[in-house]
Amino acid sequence: MEVPLVTHEVGQYSVYPDLTEIPKYTGTLMPLNFMAVKEDLEKKGLIDKAPQYLQASG
Repeated sequence: MEVPLVTHEVGQYSVYPDLTEIPKYTGTLMPLNFMAVKEDLEKKGLIDKAPQYLQASG
């Protein structure tokens, strides 16, 4: 390569959130992204699979 290569967030992989951590956060630190994932799983009837998704992605 003859020119510099600039990259951003290389190696950032998607990992399913640990939804059991939601109660640890309060106030301005509310985990809105975790809560959205939880609500989506509940709507789809898949909330019982959350631990398996976490294990498979981590």
